[in-house]
Amino acid sequence: MLSVLLQERALCYNYRVLLWKNSDFKGKAMLELLSPAGSPEAVIAAVQNGADAVYMGLDGFNARRGAKNFSVTEFAKAVRYCHIRGCKVYVTLNTLVSDKEMEELVELARLASDTGADAILVQD
Repeated sequence: MLSVLLQERALCYNYRVLLWKNSDFKGKAMLELLSPAGSPEAVIAAVQNGADAVYMGLDGFNARRGAKNFSVTEFAKAVRYCHIRGCKVYVTLNTLVSDKEMEELVELARLASDTGADAILVQD
């Protein structure tokens, strides 16, 4: 059953599937198709091909620091694009943080929240 669902909604090899409980569905597990989005083009492709949510990194504090990440302007555009189409946006802030970086991290998390991110993915 799961493979059929993924075949119907999958865009590429990079989709991740998460299960979560939603009280609207009386305790039944719902599937969420979550796609990485490393560029504005990847956001568009994921949303147009059925992703329920995308995750992306802003400059700094994510495990893909060496990759091209979203600028604040690109991130704001991506959030608007996704939300208009009913897609959630998760921001990755998933690196180890030193005490001297904490203030900058909090500011970046606040920016993500103010811009409309639906969740922040962190390292535990």
